Amino acid sequence: MIWAGIVGDELVGPVRVPQGVKLTSATYYQFLKNVLEEWLEEVPLSRLKKVVFMHDNAPCHGAKATIKCIQGLGFKDETLMVWPPNSPDINPIENLWAIIKQRVYADGKQFSMIHELWKAIKLESATIPRSLVKKLTDSVNDRLFDVIRCQGG
Repeated sequence: MIWAGIVGDELVGPVRVPQGVKLTSATYYQFLKNVLEEWLEEVPLSRLKKVVFMHDNAPCHGAKATIKCIQGLGFKDETLMVWPPNSPDINPIENLWAIIKQRVYADGKQFSMIHELWKAIKLESATIPRSLVKKLTDSVNDRLFDVIRCQGG
């Protein structure tokens, strides 16, 4: 499993969740403490004020321990966006993952070793231009309105 985030026009990550780790409330909490908290310490205060944390309603995301952790990192009210589950077409990071996946597997490329795949993902992620990330985040409202107009379909 891979985690990444978007802050403004910047891709944060990707970060690989260790193989075999199932994301439960406890492991997700630990992941956030180890990865997100460390990353947040490096963000300039002027930029940190603009960070909005977004995740879906997966059970490990909505657990009390997770919510407490996220709030402890400073995310609540307008800086915490709870995303509807099963809506990857709206989420900018899911759209970005689709682009990265397309690039990684271009021309029918196959991987026999997990570390080769991970290297290709990191390489492709590093080449994503900020303009593409900005385009995806700027288009969220349009995608939300499309879902509303189509009554979720």
